[in-house]
Amino acid sequence: MDLEALVGGRVSVPKEQVYPRFDALARCYRDSWREAQALEARGKLHSVLQELRGRYFPALSQNGKVLLGKTPRREGQQLLLDETREDPVDLDTIPGPDQVQDAHAAVRLTVENYDGFLNLPLDFQGFCVHTLVSRKGLLVPGNPALGVVRYAGRYCVFATERAMAEFCSEPDRFFGAVREACYKQPEFIHLLRVHEDFPRSSLQAILVMMSGQQSVMLADVACETPLHFQDSNIDKSYEWNEWKLRQEALHVADIRRKTTSTTQTALSHIRRENETQVYLPKEMATNTTASRGTNPPRLKKYYTGLRGEPRQMQVAECRYDL
Repeated sequence: MDLEALVGGRVSVPKEQVYPRFDALARCYRDSWREAQALEARGKLHSVLQELRGRYFPALSQNGKVLLGKTPRREGQQLLLDETREDPVDLDTIPGPDQVQDAHAAVRLTVENYDGFLNLPLDFQGFCVHTLVSRKGLLVPGNPALGVVRYAGRYCVFATERAMAEFCSEPDRFFGAVREACYKQPEFIHLLRVHEDFPRSSLQAILVMMSGQQSVMLADVACETPLHFQDSNIDKSYEWNEWKLRQEALHVADIRRKTTSTTQTALSHIRRENETQVYLPKEMATNTTASRGTNPPRLKKYYTGLRGEPRQMQVAECRYDL
């Protein structure tokens, strides 16, 4: 109706006014379509459960029948879980709303001492907390006729009088045990409706996040790691490149098949000064009556063209007569 009144027979309409209404209309249509699908699925599930209910006839086991036969039958009286105990429990010792002196103490609410008793919201789906803790996860409905215990903003009912008295003596221990039971068996979170104590495991929060009606919850996450890891066993000769390793392997294999040789050329001679120390020949003389001697010529060879500008090398032979 707003769109029809806004657009009407106009030729042009500002998009700042039209687009938000179209977006709201689309969201309403999408939510209605999802709700129709959910109702259709629930209708099919209800029909399947009705059919299974008509065919389901539970029966006791043989041991259960034997125990039930030994139990005396009492007409019109509820079978209590702790009726085998002989000592009775006086619930009047639990303080009422007018008798409480400590604000953090457990209070027993009944029809007589509390006006809004019939409108109290029962926590834990009305199951007995004491039985859940003491009997390892057994879910037994509480009996509101015994009263409702209010503690820490929660309203709890119990199956027996003794369960209520023991809970009021130390309620923090039972609440802690309920949390531990939910940690061990997560299905209790949704059966007992304790989503506020486990926000990350709440199906309602997950569905709201996926529905798109609210903004997606974001969280900043940081992880600190060292910039350079210091290893104690660093191999200096390690090479990660396979092509480099292949090149070195080919090089080593090629060197093993070669020998080292040097060659002196006209451009590389006398590039380095070498000195060699040797023992000179000993001078020997012999004195005889006859004096004889020879004077052979001495030959010297001189090489020219080794220094200076490059030119052809020549050999000059000199003969010295001494």
